Amino acid sequence: MPPAIVVSNLSKHFGPRLALNAVSLTIDPGELVALIGASGSGKSTLLRHIAGLATADPTGSSAVEVGGRCVQRMGRIAPGVRDIRAATGFVFQQFNLVERLPVLTNVLVGLLNRIPVWRSSLRQFTREEIRVGLQALARVGLAEHALQRASTLSGGQQQRVAIARTLVQRASVVLADEPIASLDPTSARRVMDMLAKINGEDGTTVVVSIHQVDIALHYCRRTIALSHGRVVFDGPSSSLSPQLLQKLYGDEASELLNTATSVPAGSRPDRDAIMSPGESSPVSPEFAALFRGN
Repeated sequence: MPPAIVVSNLSKHFGPRLALNAVSLTIDPGELVALIGASGSGKSTLLRHIAGLATADPTGSSAVEVGGRCVQRMGRIAPGVRDIRAATGFVFQQFNLVERLPVLTNVLVGLLNRIPVWRSSLRQFTREEIRVGLQALARVGLAEHALQRASTLSGGQQQRVAIARTLVQRASVVLADEPIASLDPTSARRVMDMLAKINGEDGTTVVVSIHQVDIALHYCRRTIALSHGRVVFDGPSSSLSPQLLQKLYGDEASELLNTATSVPAGSRPDRDAIMSPGESSPVSPEFAALFRGN
């Protein structure tokens, strides 16, 4: 079986600023990996490149592969990337739900790469597809909200709808870009529980970018740390001591040691916990790109 993700010599400039600097890494199928770093370290940029939502500098020998298939090489998106995107789920920080549509319809968006265009444009889904969508919502504890407008849900609930969308998508790889950054601590832990659950139960490869090292320690055996676009650590999360973080990040280490969403050992939030409302957001261009052609 090929690696789930291979990134080779990936660099990216935004004008004069170097956002990614010769990044190389390999992630095996079934891993749950934390991607940490201070703001501006390149975490989101790296995830967008893995998903084929951004292209690297067209120089050198850069390449990105997912599931043994080329996503991009030397700054060019590969032909057939639509099929790769169909098996790659992306969970955005700002949820990317269509607020005026029902929760179930937002979940069934995960099928758009697998059904005829005419049906997707008319939002016509078969009974079997609806059953799959309801089953996905049940797994994230939101089946009773299926017919509500997405805008009526709290921030944590909306993020779980986004995770349900990846379940419907049958994604073998899930990339979660700061999925808990805008959530309260209880909602954040619940979202992380869901990501860990689909990793453990389905064998889905999950890469989640986060700021807090305590979350990485609790959920992920492996952590990849970025600083100024470079990989500065790739190893067991248990090795990330405050002393090592201080050595890697200097004054920026305090940002990673923020314990606002810390998880006490052995704890899990109550399944029926009430979450505080969060802001809803429109669908981003990056999300729309996941369901376009090559």
